[in-house]
Amino acid sequence: MAVRVLAALMFLASLSGARFAATSTRDFARHLDRQVHDIHCSFIPGAAEPDAGAATEACRATMMSPYSSVMRTDYWGGIPVSLPGLGTFAFLAVWSVFLFAFAPVAARTTGLWTVFWWLIPTATSAYMGRLALVELDAPCKLCIGIYASSGAGMLFALVAAGLTWRGPRPAAFAVDPD
Repeated sequence: MAVRVLAALMFLASLSGARFAATSTRDFARHLDRQVHDIHCSFIPGAAEPDAGAATEACRATMMSPYSSVMRTDYWGGIPVSLPGLGTFAFLAVWSVFLFAFAPVAARTTGLWTVFWWLIPTATSAYMGRLALVELDAPCKLCIGIYASSGAGMLFALVAAGLTWRGPRPAAFAVDPD
C-alpha cells in the first residue's frame, strides 16, 4: 500500500516537473523571434510576474544563456534543454502509473529502475542548478520548480525502492525448487 502512495506522489512530482518544463520550453520558443514577450517566471507555471523585477531578469538571463539550449549553431536557437526534460517527466508520469498499478507484485528490480529513471532529471537538475547559481548568478523560478520536482520525485523513488527491496518477494515471482 505504501508503494502505491509513493507512486502517486511520484506521479504528482512528474506532472509538476512537466508543467514547469513545458512553460520553460514555450517561453524559449516564443523568444526565438527576438521580440519581447512576457516571461512566465513564477513558482506557479504559466503565471507571469507582475513586474519586470530581478526575478524576471534572472529568468531572461538564464533563457538567453549559452547553457539553455544545445546545438545552437546547427539549429536556429538550438534545442532547449527543457524539451528533453519535458519528455523525461512525461515518461516518469507513465512509469509512476505503471508502478501504482503493479505495486502489489513489484519486484525488487522495479524499485531500482525507479531510482535509475529519477536519477536522470535529478542529476541534470543538479548540474543545471550549479550552472545557474555559479556561472550565471541567476536563479530562475521555473528552473527551481524543475529542480524541486526532480528532488521530490527522487526522494519518493528512494523510499519506494527501499520498500520494494525490504519487502517480501511476491508469489508471482517466487521460484518453486521442485
